[in-house]
Amino acid sequence: MNAISLLNRRLLPSLKFSPKELMLGLVVNTPKTSLEASTSPVSPEDIETHMAYVAQQRTDAYSEAVRHANRRKEAFDRKVSKSKAGPVVFHIGQLVQVFRSDLAHSIGSERKLTPMWSTPRRVAKRLANSYRLETLDGAGLEGEFSARRLREFVPRKGTDLAEAQKAHMKRVAKEGEEQRKKEEKEVNDLRRTDNERAAEVEYRMADIIGPDFVYEEDEEAVEEEEEEVKDEGIAERVVRRRGRRQ
Repeated sequence: MNAISLLNRRLLPSLKFSPKELMLGLVVNTPKTSLEASTSPVSPEDIETHMAYVAQQRTDAYSEAVRHANRRKEAFDRKVSKSKAGPVVFHIGQLVQVFRSDLAHSIGSERKLTPMWSTPRRVAKRLANSYRLETLDGAGLEGEFSARRLREFVPRKGTDLAEAQKAHMKRVAKEGEEQRKKEEKEVNDLRRTDNERAAEVEYRMADIIGPDFVYEEDEEAVEEEEEEVKDEGIAERVVRRRGRRQ
């Protein structure tokens, strides 16, 4: 019980709050409530105030968690950039091997005889820093594989796998180019459709309102200008007309 109590009251560096504070909405760095105040009836206003404080406290903890995650990501990116290997990125269709991390953390005898790297696989899809793989026959593998568990596999020149990989990469490049052209065509069609609709709407509006149509805002501006002209004296009118001629 003491261990659980200490864990619940421990301040988490990534949140700047303790689990008990976030769970119960305790006020931080304040004295304990007196016995008289704690035993007296609670008003609805106090309840609303406390619930608002709880919501704000949890929002602050979430913001701090996001900042902490961003700092960790920046530190990791700097470490990867400075490393000799640099960022590891695999392309669709590329041959890779998967590291057997289950064997690396095992003390069984099979660790001595079983290869630590799997047979060649192909990259089927990229998901940020993880990948979906498939076998050489095109059968998809379950789950996602982190880039840290993968390494590039280069087949020996002249082998059947090397020739099959060349043909596969040409097919992947062709499919990618076709997909790019298809997406570009769809974007152009959407732009052309939007332009045609805009031109049609403009034509209809011009046909409906006619060349002599005046918006209400323009009418109000004209009326205000006429009223100002009425209030002007002869000297002001002469100055305004001279200004227009210039």
